[in-house]
Amino acid sequence: MDAGAFPGDFGRMVQATNSLVESHVQVELLMAEVMQRYAIGDLSRDLPDYPGEKGTLTRTLAAVKQSLMAINAQIDELARAARAGDFSMRGDAAAFQYQFKAMVEHLNGMMASSQASIADVSDVLRAISHGDLTARMDGEYDGVFARMRDDANTTTAQLTGIVRGIQVAADSINNAAQELAAGNNDLSRRTEQQAANLEEAAASMEELTSTVRQNAELARQADSEAHAAGAAVRETEQAMAQMASVMGEIDQSPTSWR
Repeated sequence: MDAGAFPGDFGRMVQATNSLVESHVQVELLMAEVMQRYAIGDLSRDLPDYPGEKGTLTRTLAAVKQSLMAINAQIDELARAARAGDFSMRGDAAAFQYQFKAMVEHLNGMMASSQASIADVSDVLRAISHGDLTARMDGEYDGVFARMRDDANTTTAQLTGIVRGIQVAADSINNAAQELAAGNNDLSRRTEQQAANLEEAAASMEELTSTVRQNAELARQADSEAHAAGAAVRETEQAMAQMASVMGEIDQSPTSWR
């Protein structure tokens, strides 16, 4: 209002009223600005400590800030625990009301669900590490937790198939090794028998060689004796021829006989 349009005390009343309105407007603008900062997560601003009834605004906005900081602290604490792998942490839902309480309860539910799912996955992996491929995840899960359950069960089933295949291959290899060992043993026995036969054959060859050597010596002796006998026969033939010649001469000379 235009204070100059009123005379005397009326003008002063209008001026005081304008000042009062201006003061309220400034408080409301400042309060709106602070609340806007709170709305985007900036809790660094505060209202001045107003006196009197304006102090209600200061206390109210301070209570809003305190509640926002408390819920933020709960969220931050749960987030840090989750990043560290500790899903056993729970927020204090009883310290809040309405939507803040529901928010903390939802966060607690998320932590509990994560804890249960990860514990089940850990149990399956621990069983696999110990060679137990019968472990499975049977819980009721949604979203990514359901995929984790299905993937873990599929992995275990595939490992079971691989192990069974390895066992079958190992049994086949074992059977083949046993057959090969039996064949080697049979071959070893045959080789030993062949070696014994060769030794006997070698001994027989040595005996045969000795016999042949003796026969050759006897043959040489017989040949020598045959040569000697032939010479004697020839000498005898010569003596007989000479005797026959002498007898012929005697027969042809009767005078000398008489």
